[in-house]
Amino acid sequence: MKPRRPVLYSYAVAVLTVSVATALKLLLAPAIDNESPFLIYFAAVMLTAWRGGLLPGLLATLLAAAISDYLFLTPTYTLLGHDTGQDLRLLLFVAEGTLISVLSVALCSDRRSESHTPLILRCGVAVMSVAAVFGLKLLLDPLITAESPFLLFFSIVIFSVWYGGLVPGLLAVLVSAVLCDYFFLSPTHSLLSKDFGQNLRLGIFVCEGTLITVLGWEARKSAMRERDVLFSLSPNMVGKINHDGYFEHVNPAFARLLGFTEKELMAQPLGEFVHADDRSKYTAEISKLRDGMPVSNFEIRLLGPDSSNRWFSWSVARVEEGDSLYAVAQDLTVQKESEEYLRASERRYRNLVESVPAIVYEANAQPPYSPIYVSPNIESLGYQLADWYNATDLWLNLIHPDDRERVAQATEEAKRLQHETDYEYRVITSNGAERWIHDRGRFVFDADSHPVRWQGVLVDITEQKLAEEKLSNAVSLLKTTLDSTDDGILVVDTRGKVTLFNDKFAKMWRIPADVIEKREDELLIKVVLDQLKEPEEFLRRIEELYANLQKVSLDILEFKDGRVYERYGQPQTLDGQTVGHVWNFRDVTERERAEAALRHSERHYRSLIENSSDVITVLDADGLILYQSPSIRHWRGFEPSELISRQVRDFVHADDLPAIEEGLACKLSQPGVPIKFECRMRHKDGSWRHVEGTSVNLLTDPAIGGIIINTRDTTERKQMEAALRESEERLRQALRMEAAGQLAGGIAHDFNNILTVINGYSELLLHRPVIDERAREKVSQIHKAGVRAAALTRQLLAFSRKQMLQPKLLDINALVSDLHTLLQRLIGEHIRVSLALDASAGLIKADPGQIEQVIINLAINARDAMPEGGALTIETGNVVFDEASADDEEAVPPGEYVTLVVSDTGVGMTAEVKGLAFEPFFTTKEHGKGTGLGLSTVYGIVTQSGGNIRVESEQDVGTTLRIYLPRVDEPFVPTATPPPPHAAPRGAETILLVEDEQEVRVMAREILEASGYRVIVAGHGEEALEVSEKHRGTIHLLVTDIVMPRMGGRLLAERLLAARPGLKVLYISGYTDDMIVRRDVQDADIAYLPKPFTPGDLKTKVRDVMDAK
Repeated sequence: MKPRRPVLYSYAVAVLTVSVATALKLLLAPAIDNESPFLIYFAAVMLTAWRGGLLPGLLATLLAAAISDYLFLTPTYTLLGHDTGQDLRLLLFVAEGTLISVLSVALCSDRRSESHTPLILRCGVAVMSVAAVFGLKLLLDPLITAESPFLLFFSIVIFSVWYGGLVPGLLAVLVSAVLCDYFFLSPTHSLLSKDFGQNLRLGIFVCEGTLITVLGWEARKSAMRERDVLFSLSPNMVGKINHDGYFEHVNPAFARLLGFTEKELMAQPLGEFVHADDRSKYTAEISKLRDGMPVSNFEIRLLGPDSSNRWFSWSVARVEEGDSLYAVAQDLTVQKESEEYLRASERRYRNLVESVPAIVYEANAQPPYSPIYVSPNIESLGYQLADWYNATDLWLNLIHPDDRERVAQATEEAKRLQHETDYEYRVITSNGAERWIHDRGRFVFDADSHPVRWQGVLVDITEQKLAEEKLSNAVSLLKTTLDSTDDGILVVDTRGKVTLFNDKFAKMWRIPADVIEKREDELLIKVVLDQLKEPEEFLRRIEELYANLQKVSLDILEFKDGRVYERYGQPQTLDGQTVGHVWNFRDVTERERAEAALRHSERHYRSLIENSSDVITVLDADGLILYQSPSIRHWRGFEPSELISRQVRDFVHADDLPAIEEGLACKLSQPGVPIKFECRMRHKDGSWRHVEGTSVNLLTDPAIGGIIINTRDTTERKQMEAALRESEERLRQALRMEAAGQLAGGIAHDFNNILTVINGYSELLLHRPVIDERAREKVSQIHKAGVRAAALTRQLLAFSRKQMLQPKLLDINALVSDLHTLLQRLIGEHIRVSLALDASAGLIKADPGQIEQVIINLAINARDAMPEGGALTIETGNVVFDEASADDEEAVPPGEYVTLVVSDTGVGMTAEVKGLAFEPFFTTKEHGKGTGLGLSTVYGIVTQSGGNIRVESEQDVGTTLRIYLPRVDEPFVPTATPPPPHAAPRGAETILLVEDEQEVRVMAREILEASGYRVIVAGHGEEALEVSEKHRGTIHLLVTDIVMPRMGGRLLAERLLAARPGLKVLYISGYTDDMIVRRDVQDADIAYLPKPFTPGDLKTKVRDVMDAK
């Protein structure tokens, strides 16, 4: 968002802008003021309204009107004291300034979307608008046109920008200028034949109109950019739908929520994504909008890529112009699922309540406690549900008369104290029967602690009461039996109340006699808890067991004094009904001590195994896994439980299984003897891990009873050993390449000097008119052979990575496109050449000639691999390699790259050939059909350019070479087209030629002197310094080899430039190993001519350097 500025700031800008315009007009007076008093002010008004808003724009208009009225209208220094025409022009200026302010503010708003009207129609509107103003000015002529020829045209210019855009705005400026020039500037009906002042005013009008157009267009684009930012940042789905129902735009949220890409969403009408059950509703709502409804809100489902559907709330509105619709959708899927979940939950809990055998109720909190809700089980008391809702006091009347007052008092007391209600009472059913009820509930209070509802559960405990009665009859018999056992026995009822215990229980728990006599549960519990180590856990366990009296339990109780009791519990039943629980306590102190010692020993040795980094496995005689240590998770991904009872052979690699089978047989025949082994074991993810281990047969040991196997993972070690071997092989290959490169580079350097002389003299001979035809043909053959040798030399230099590159910013797409026609001719019509160029491919910095050489070499190789025809595809793109990928030995170093991929459908390569593909002089072609330097040259050029190359090939399928060149983020300036060839350049300047090869020096001198230059020569750097010092005249150019004995060309140039600051320098060289000079020549703007060069190359380069500024 734009930063908010103080209000006065905008008005200050208005005053300042008008002041600057006034100053400019005063500077130009009287050239423009007499007949164009308002010129320049329109741009000031436009700029003020754009940057400050409507009111500052109006202020600028009024200020400009006042200043024009006071200074530039004739007579000056008056206010509204002119004739009618002048006053009318002043009023029209104010009106036009106001209109410009309004349109400027409209351009700054984001209400108007980008017009989809064809450009020709928008330009037509601009021309018609200018024509309308032209007609109006003709009607007003001569009141305003004589002294204000451009009035009213500026508003049409900004209107054209507002309606049509930049091009219609510029068209309106030009048409207005032509009409003014032809009809309203005096003399009329002529074009640019007036005096200077009139031409100046016309030029200022065009400039001012153009400035207004550009400013208006920028304001509109800025507003559209802000709208697009809001559009893309919206968390809701936002899109624009055209007349056919297709999306014109969708924001990222649309694609994210639906799971489709933006391209997929815009490829089909929106209706295709709508759920089949909702399509009729969607069609109806869209039809309403098409029929004139401004906004429609509805809910429909959309389908995702996996046919899943999501609910969306839609708000769709018509666009101000055209048939397009704006749609905003909010994801309602979670809300819909929540609503459905709540409905299902409500049904589930209602069913649950109504299926409970108890009676669930909710009643009013005040007597007579009329029911709000009663579950259907209330009918078990003989009354219908309607009876409970119709008779508000039915519950109180239902209670047995002997229990009614007690229950009512207990209820009110619980309500007053805000306690739960919990009591038992008898009720009289509709048939007069008497039943026992356990009633437990609680009151619900509002924020002011006033009771509002009473909720609870009624449970029929009639059968329980009958069972308790039968239980008491058997207690005496049971007590006699219990006293005869050595275990402590305790019997409780269903509520946990003590009903019986034997003397042994009292002795074991050391319960005092007075507590036994009182038989109070609270005192008994206190005595028990005081002796236990964990009394809270004891109570928790008791509550848990009392809640499920049918459960059989066995646990251990530990005492503070070291005693340990075993507690066994089981339900007490009577006539098939649970009436209580029987607890049996046995003193197991000594047994527990012995078992604890055994457990400690077992934990100690288990800890040693389970914390070992090695994998410990125990097998039976058949190879089934009996035990697996936890370390298997780390090394092979399995949980130990997943492997128990599995056959160990199932996890051994098939190639290693015979050796393992033999080893298992050996183990069985040699108990107690350690046996070492190595094999591959399967990981849970399907991969294979190398392991080494030792196994011992302890099947006869009763403590073990199995074969113990101790294994250690050696995968990383094996991989490191393999990687080391591979690295050593790469190093050996790199050393071979480097040695071959050194040899090739040295040979190429010497050849370049020789070829410079051969090619130079042969070309000079060919240009002599006196040579006879037979000799000319022979010299021509010598020259052709020299050219081929020079090409081979360049390949040697490229392969050895020692040629001098002249890198430039390149558009790889443009370079490939330019080569397309050449490649098609080069490889023949039987092969189809296809380009797949990524428009977003970045720029690279490389020598364009060398990159072309790379593409041509690869195309020729592809042609030779497809003798019967096929397809050659060249692709470009961008790729980023991160740090994670750098761990791979074959990975490209991390960074951003531009990719060049050349693929063919040829015969492909074997793995052996692929490994030798970049070896110099290696070829699979017939003798005489290949030098073996094609891919070596490609490798050298790519490597020297800072790139990487990878080969993918499969026999009878084809070959793909992927080249990764570093991406460069620098501004791209297209290379200028070289001028057409012209006659050999000549000159008369003085040149100092320094070359250590005499033949090259003599030839170069002859060429330069033949072109009119005065040439001074030297054989090395020190001699050149002496020659320069002795020469008193001007030396215009130094032509020097880079690498020479005694003193190199770079140092020589620095010395001479210090003595002769205006001296220009041209470097020549076959190649150089001097990396400092190489970097200087490549990175700086230094003139360089590579050997071998022709006489024409030398003369042209010398002249170019001489003429360079």
